[in-house]
Amino acid sequence: MGSPLTEPGREGRYVGSEIPHRVGLTRPYYLAINEVTQDEYQIVTGSSPSGHSPGGEKADTVATLKTGRLPVEMVSWNDAQEFCKRLSALPGEQQRSYRLPTEAEWEFACRAGTVEATYVGNELTSDSGNFAGTVPYQSSTVGPFLKRPTTVGTYPPNPFGLYDMIGNVAEWCEDTYDYGVNYYADSPRNDPLNTVGVKRVRRGGGFDAAGQYQRSATRYNEAPTFRDYRLGFPSVYKTCENPKTLPRKRR
Repeated sequence: MGSPLTEPGREGRYVGSEIPHRVGLTRPYYLAINEVTQDEYQIVTGSSPSGHSPGGEKADTVATLKTGRLPVEMVSWNDAQEFCKRLSALPGEQQRSYRLPTEAEWEFACRAGTVEATYVGNELTSDSGNFAGTVPYQSSTVGPFLKRPTTVGTYPPNPFGLYDMIGNVAEWCEDTYDYGVNYYADSPRNDPLNTVGVKRVRRGGGFDAAGQYQRSATRYNEAPTFRDYRLGFPSVYKTCENPKTLPRKRR
């Protein structure tokens, strides 16, 4: 986890928050290949909070679109926890336990075996994800800037076959957040989960963030009650004692 001190895009006051360190993940987990969509959130919770929806505050930006397959946003960390709880209780799901990913699980899934700044390399344009293409990362090639979320799975997947790990919406993780180096750099080697503090980790860059914020190591935090039209949560992780009871792929 983390990034080299020389990696372009690191912000000075947050340098300690990306100190490179080794992490082991000892428990299997499953990840749906897309971010949680508006339709999925509606089915599970009965509500539709997204700003980029027909009744949302950003309705004008999606007026000609079917928004059901856009990622859900305007959901707090607490909202995401409730979604996971309700999903786990649905008929047919009782053998599965749904939750948000730990920060370590998120970064492992995002990197997909790569060690560069992003999973497409040390240069990034908005051909690879939905972000502010007018500000690419370490590239002179200016790309599209949609200024809104787009349908999940629109852009190429990472090497693990996961979509929108770059751009679209930022994503909540399970952990609390420590900007200092203490927990992040000195956390347990295996399966770390930070529980110190109140604020929660969000990872990944959103649709209106510049290229540097799409790096695999970028970390930020928000209060667990915070909601924003640029912030959703990732494809839900599935864990259980017997992984053989789970499908290999599930949306």
